[in-house]
Amino acid sequence: MNTEAVQTTMRVIGGKWKAGALLELRAGPTRFNALKRCLAGVTQRMLAQQLRELEAEGVISRKVLEVVPPHVEYALTAKGATLVPILNWLAEWGEAHEAPVRPEPEPVPAPLAQPQQLRFRQTDVQSGGLAQGHAAMLGSTRLVFGAASLTEADG
Repeated sequence: MNTEAVQTTMRVIGGKWKAGALLELRAGPTRFNALKRCLAGVTQRMLAQQLRELEAEGVISRKVLEVVPPHVEYALTAKGATLVPILNWLAEWGEAHEAPVRPEPEPVPAPLAQPQQLRFRQTDVQSGGLAQGHAAMLGSTRLVFGAASLTEADG
């Protein structure tokens, strides 16, 4: 088997969005925005670039529809249709070897102090109230919410 031939194939269909666009075009001519909707996450710029590359390789054709506003429609060429069996095989292989998606475990929140152990003290931020009583708060837990602080009571 010639590795250069495989590299040629990968140059034509390689790219994050090319194979997906080609798979969508199997069903027939498709407009640009319909392709963009089918390929979740692709930007308009990236899709346009990948479609231009496929057109330059001769595997898709681009047709401007003379309507108001103008629309662009893409379709597989005869050369592009020869890629369909390869794309189908790649899809089957991917389905057979797809790793199961494992949900990420949710982080366990730190336990909160009991409500009776908390005292609320409002602090005037503009008058420098945060500095007042700071020495007395050393060694205790302190959460600041805007101009108020929540402090865990000592013993």
